[in-house]
Amino acid sequence: MKFLPRDECVSWVKARRPDLAAVCSADGMTSQPGSRSLTMHLSSTTRSTFYLAKVLVRWIEPFGSCLLWMTEYGIWPSSECPELFRRLRSTYSESRNIAEAPGHVAESAEKDQLEIFVALAIQFGWGGYLVSDKGAAWLAIDHDGDVHVHGKSDWTSELQEAMDLSISVEVAPLEQGRQGQVLQ
Repeated sequence: MKFLPRDECVSWVKARRPDLAAVCSADGMTSQPGSRSLTMHLSSTTRSTFYLAKVLVRWIEPFGSCLLWMTEYGIWPSSECPELFRRLRSTYSESRNIAEAPGHVAESAEKDQLEIFVALAIQFGWGGYLVSDKGAAWLAIDHDGDVHVHGKSDWTSELQEAMDLSISVEVAPLEQGRQGQVLQ
């Protein structure tokens, strides 16, 4: 696994996903106008964050490499365990803190490790982005427990899987500014 500072996160996305260049900046990513998205509302009662992380990573496959870019942290300090995250990163010889190197690039062979980082980010109440170099979908995870899945037009299998996990789901329509449908 490789760790990137913020400016290199932007460069990584723009080099590997030119289709997302217009929505990517040093502050993160925004949804593309006219695109559909799937929003999942997570709760503290979501049964298994680690299983959810596996599902989320699977949704952005296939990938040769994938960027987990953390942009929101320190918002819910009582939910965080920065020492655990620091120690996990140190197993990859990374000594910079999350503010200095918020990007985590995983190769396809490191999928299991990526899932661990995604699960911890969700548990800590952190926000950020999960972008693959090849897949159409990309994810925005926010600090309030919502996961926004962008880049696909058919969400049938993802909707079913989210509902099987008892997660509230909202599908945003193509038109901007309209409320999506909430499914429970």
